[in-house]
Amino acid sequence: MANRIKMAKVSAIIELHRQGWSNRAIAAELDVHRDTVARCLKSANSIPAKAPPGRRRLEVIASPIVIAS
Repeated sequence: MANRIKMAKVSAIIELHRQGWSNRAIAAELDVHRDTVARCLKSANSIPAKAPPGRRRLEVIASPIVIAS
């Protein structure tokens, strides 16, 4: 089984980062590697709160397109 960090530590990492702690200080405080801190913060920021703006829906065409053959 792969090593996984518990959600309590992930939450603590995010909270300490919001309080202005450096990645190294967070890593030392929670006894995790600083790369783990960076990875947690990167994945936390990559999840958007809402869907990103994308292509708009195509407008409904009032009359169908007829191809003459």
